[in-house]
Order: sequence, then structure tokens, then C-alpha cells
Amino acid sequence: MKLLWSSRALNDLIQIGSFIAVGSPENARQHVQHLVNRAKQAAKFPQSGRLIPEYQEKNLRELIEGNYRIVYEINSSQMVVKVIAVFEGHRLLK
Repeated sequence: MKLLWSSRALNDLIQIGSFIAVGSPENARQHVQHLVNRAKQAAKFPQSGRLIPEYQEKNLRELIEGNYRIVYEINSSQMVVKVIAVFEGHRLLK
């Protein structure tokens, strides 16, 4: 499946990277790359993520990477996985 990123998800990655970069630019780069790599897993194995507890919709799933939730939507008819948001795990998806 093809992997797409929403503008919100891309902005989330930028904010995460910017926050971590204050302490260590190299750690920020590596951390963001881990998040991107984990999202690529969703494109290869769309059903590997769990259903999002606050929605329980079969086309909305998430992967956990460290303290972050990577939320994505599966569109089987178009063969697309779209990352909707990346945010801290203690927060709920709005």
C-alpha cells in the first residue's frame, strides 16, 4: 500500500523534532526517523496497528512508538494508508 501523510501529521513530526532538537539535534533526527519508519510498517502491514480505543472504527488504527501514537487510516479501495496524526500517547485523538 502507498503511504501518505496528512499536513497535520507532518506538522506533528516537525514539532516533535523541534522540541527534541533543543537538547540534541542528532537525537531529534533519529527519533523522527524512528517514527517515520514505524509509519512505513503500517503501509506494509495495515492491519498490524490496533484499533483506536476512543473510536473503534476498523479503518482507523494506531501504532505505538516510544511515547507516541501514530494514527492512520486505511483506504483499501485506493490501496492507501494515510497517517493522520502523531502525538504523545497520553493524549486522546481529537
